[in-house]
Amino acid sequence: MMLSSRYLDFEYDASQLIKFIAAGDFFSCMLKTGDIIHYTPTNPDLFLQWLVAHDIENIRRIERDTFN
Repeated sequence: MMLSSRYLDFEYDASQLIKFIAAGDFFSCMLKTGDIIHYTPTNPDLFLQWLVAHDIENIRRIERDTFN
């Protein structure tokens, strides 16, 4: 199965994203342009899997690794 560069109704391509942080079902993503966008997917777990599959950096994970 081929991984789609687009996620359902999310208007950005994975190649446009640099990093993200999630709070519950609310995601804030940084674009390569430096803009921050917000998105609330209908299925947060599936969206998170899509981000991880595209190697988009999880800011929360970096914070946890830095302070441990």
